[in-house]
Amino acid sequence: MTDLGKSIPPAEIDRVFEKFYRRGKPEGRSSGPGLGLSTARGFIDAMGGRFHAESPAVKKCGTRIVVRMPALENARAGKTAP
Repeated sequence: MTDLGKSIPPAEIDRVFEKFYRRGKPEGRSSGPGLGLSTARGFIDAMGGRFHAESPAVKKCGTRIVVRMPALENARAGKTAP
């Protein structure tokens, strides 16, 4: 998933996955409790996947969340499950 909002500064890129961390209130939207990315990373990690952010993502703005799952990676490589 990629958004085109403000980029996340490099020093904060790993912090967005911490529980209760928020980078401020987005314009026109209510801010959440700061648990979404932390919870998602916990699920992905528990399933053996990888989950990270890339910022800036497109033309020096936005953030991309990248999810890699073993089953998808194996399917792309032509491997079958044991």
